[in-house]
Amino acid sequence: MPTEKQIKYWNRMKGKTGNGFKKGHGFIGGGSPKGKRNSPKTEFKKGGIPWIKGKHPIPWNKNKKTGFIPWNKGKRFNKICGSNHWNWKGGIDKWRPRERIEYKNWRKKVFENDNYTCWICEIKGGYLEAHHLKEWSKYPKLRYKVSNGMALHFDCHRIYTM
Repeated sequence: MPTEKQIKYWNRMKGKTGNGFKKGHGFIGGGSPKGKRNSPKTEFKKGGIPWIKGKHPIPWNKNKKTGFIPWNKGKRFNKICGSNHWNWKGGIDKWRPRERIEYKNWRKKVFENDNYTCWICEIKGGYLEAHHLKEWSKYPKLRYKVSNGMALHFDCHRIYTM
């Protein structure tokens, strides 16, 4: 049931077009309706001269030197290089164990050994992760032993390691 306010609004809009707008009063997208001409002063004219022609601003780097090279370009700042740097860790290089071929082969063998089945939920396939039974950091000799690994789903792995 329409309210009194809605009925008044509908009665007011009876003489207008179906969308609630009077004819020739613009359109929702803004600007002028299609086919309506703008002022002849502002509309585009073919072959006209742009307003900015010959009025370009001065370049920002007109009075600046070009080709300036800083005094320290290519020189090392030895005060904070190598062992003098605050974050020096004794020359340790970036060693990414999960990118090594040994880790990838171990992971594949663990999945094959468990028949691509999660140990906890016993669902075959899905997003599996290889988990070390004995920690990677504490037992370096057992890192690539297949007997030290088990296959777990992503969610089961999170639950198991909590």
